Amino acid sequence: MALSIPVFESLHGYRRAWLRPDVIAGLTVWAVLVPEALAYASIAGVPPVVGLYTAVPSLVLYAPAGSSRHLVVGPMSATAALSAAIIAPLAGTDDGRYIALTGALAITTGLAGLLAGLIRPVAQVGDALGSAEHGDVPIPIHPTVAAAALSCS
Repeated sequence: MALSIPVFESLHGYRRAWLRPDVIAGLTVWAVLVPEALAYASIAGVPPVVGLYTAVPSLVLYAPAGSSRHLVVGPMSATAALSAAIIAPLAGTDDGRYIALTGALAITTGLAGLLAGLIRPVAQVGDALGSAEHGDVPIPIHPTVAAAALSCS
């Protein structure tokens, strides 16, 4: 089994006729994303403009690495609340430290997700090679679980 790194995997089988509706959908998502990113940044305890700074790179990074054409990637209220709950006790009243720790948490979680995504094909090869007769028990690796575990530790 050949190991491949999935880049733009979601474009496999893409049809040119989908381009116009997809551009319209993308602009619609962007129209919703802007106020959403501003609001969720506030919930996370950072200046609202930080929401815009983080929304664009996450979308750009999801384009080559994402696995679904149907998934909408963007900020979520639960993520914002969890980020605030993790960072607030560590930062105290120091706004600069709060922003730095929030950025570090976001980058660490993103890197953990990318790493888990890269490890997943290796784990799948291990699962395919493992067998009950050799006593191997395959352990599935899920990127979301790995990222959540690393960001909360």
